[in-house]
Amino acid sequence: MFKRVLQFHLWRVQRAVAVILTSAFRMAFRMAFRLAFGLAFGLAIGFTSFALATNCEELSPTSTNVMAYGTDYLPRLDFHDGLEAETACVYDLPDALPAEMNIPLYGFNLQNAITGVRFRLIASVPLVTFTPSEDLTEIGGETVWNDEDYWYLDISLVAEEICGPLVIGEVTLSVPEGTESYFVDLLGFLAEQSPVFVYNHTIELPVVQPRHGAYAGQVDLYHCQPPLCVQPNTAVSEFQPIQSGGEVIELGWKGGGGDFTMIRYRTDGLHPTSIFDGELLTLMPSYPQQDFAIFHDNPQFVQYWYSAFSVTMVGEEVVLGSQLECDSFTTATVDESVGSESTTWGVLKSKYR
Repeated sequence: MFKRVLQFHLWRVQRAVAVILTSAFRMAFRMAFRLAFGLAFGLAIGFTSFALATNCEELSPTSTNVMAYGTDYLPRLDFHDGLEAETACVYDLPDALPAEMNIPLYGFNLQNAITGVRFRLIASVPLVTFTPSEDLTEIGGETVWNDEDYWYLDISLVAEEICGPLVIGEVTLSVPEGTESYFVDLLGFLAEQSPVFVYNHTIELPVVQPRHGAYAGQVDLYHCQPPLCVQPNTAVSEFQPIQSGGEVIELGWKGGGGDFTMIRYRTDGLHPTSIFDGELLTLMPSYPQQDFAIFHDNPQFVQYWYSAFSVTMVGEEVVLGSQLECDSFTTATVDESVGSESTTWGVLKSKYR
């Protein structure tokens, strides 16, 4: 197993000091977390400049940061290492039980250097601890807790500035005697909808982990499997900005395979990477290869970064399928006065998936 980890980086295991929080304090911590994040970062690794100084390799099909099945550029936090082996997140049970097992967690497809990551671990056997890599420091550590079925541990890590790909750390599990199989997976930190990567200490992007964790023992038809997509939507195409006056931005596109098109935007230089990310511009009915357009009235910023998602709806709910792997999207960047740049991630996805 450690041979696989060494394919990424040689790193020393460093245990963070756990800060024991009671269950009652957990909700108070959740409310105060975002306000205290900057201060906690300073206490954990020292106050530093809040301007990104690290220049990481740009995302491209040949980038070392973009793994084999990740060329749609969605940020990945995964127990699969992103290389070719389909079974990279499948493990053998120890010959003698009870025993402890260590499972590495990886990060890649990063949009520039990250300064933090947050997630919740869920496992079907007792969680012992999470050990971050030497480039990451845990803050606000929580203790393991459990319900009738599973064990949980919330993890929040900070760093100065680190590029991908990287090993986030290792999960240590206690496998009881008589265990025939187990899994470990990821959820959103505390009450958040998904894990997140943090950029420049304040900018947050949702994370995709389409393999649904790792497992050991008997065959698991859900965890460590390729995305469970019955009929993936084809991408929105020809998504582009058309400037039509100083107070209006017109966006045009051809519908994808889903029955709705969702367009979201950010103003911080990063394209929305999920249907929960950024601000919603529109969610409108769509038909494959039909021409559509919408006006973004009274823009308040000089530049916008848009993403168009082809999604399927049941009632008022978006069908997520296997995370966001089943949806396809394209992006465009627009200047308020000049259409400056456009790019299509959907094209890359169709070529390399």
